[in-house]
Amino acid sequence: MRFENSYTAIIEMENIPMTDHDTTPHHDERSCKDLLEWLSDYIDGDLKEELYEKIKNHASHCKPCVAFIQTLQKTAELIQTKPGIDVPPEAMAELTVSLQQCKNEMKKA
Repeated sequence: MRFENSYTAIIEMENIPMTDHDTTPHHDERSCKDLLEWLSDYIDGDLKEELYEKIKNHASHCKPCVAFIQTLQKTAELIQTKPGIDVPPEAMAELTVSLQQCKNEMKKA
């Protein structure tokens, strides 16, 4: 799953300057991108201990990443507590076709 656009939107919404990134000597933008790459597994607790600790350590010093993790965790909690809705079969078929079209267009790009 790609989180880059959501990450930027949340940071802007929270008014966190991008200069509030981790200031430890080993921090770089790649650390934030690594976090985004592994975030779903991090939140679900599905990472090996070493990688989990690496991400946890980075997030403890990087305000933008902390804000993003907290927002994503809250979203996951809300989704789990809300009842699902029944989607009419016609709408599901339409959605499936639209998603397939988007997927095909992305492959062409």
